[in-house]
Amino acid sequence: MMPSCSLSAAAPPKLRLSTERLLLRELEESDWPVIHAYASLPEARRYMLAGQGTRDRTRSFVLSSMAAAQANPRIFYAFGIVLRAENRLVGTIVLRAGNADRGAQVGWDVNRAYWNRGIATEAARSVLAFAFADLGVRAVHADSFARNFASIRVMEKLGMQRLTRGWFASMRLAERYGEWRPMIRYVVRPQRHTANVAQAPY
Repeated sequence: MMPSCSLSAAAPPKLRLSTERLLLRELEESDWPVIHAYASLPEARRYMLAGQGTRDRTRSFVLSSMAAAQANPRIFYAFGIVLRAENRLVGTIVLRAGNADRGAQVGWDVNRAYWNRGIATEAARSVLAFAFADLGVRAVHADSFARNFASIRVMEKLGMQRLTRGWFASMRLAERYGEWRPMIRYVVRPQRHTANVAQAPY
């Protein structure tokens, strides 16, 4: 099923993306304690960047995301991932799309209690569709620590292809983030995304 996209009648308009199981909505200030509750756990912070997952950083992320939603032109999109069946916020997904020619970057996190349910994959497919169809970007990439195998599986399920090859390339990418652990980059373009969606179970 292809995701749908709609804008509410409220001013300023709030972006919502819908899939079979999920609602992706703009973040609200009341979301940050919910996000912090799962993002602060050791299992979640294992593959976060340095400093992420703290109370202050989580609150700052939500507030800055809300401010970015008012920007014109808008380049940063942050969505809360809501599981419809439980009406529960179970994760977040972000898209940075500064220039259609240069492409965009996507990233996600999901509450550990909801891992291995295909939630990140389903949310990311929706956001990729939005990036390609609505924003007109030509490519979307995602970066991950090289040993974050769960995230890598999501990227591969999305039809993304690995760009970084070899230890030196991985460390150069990590250096951009101020990290010492090797990182890898995957990318997907519109045609491959379309083919991947056609084969998706939802």
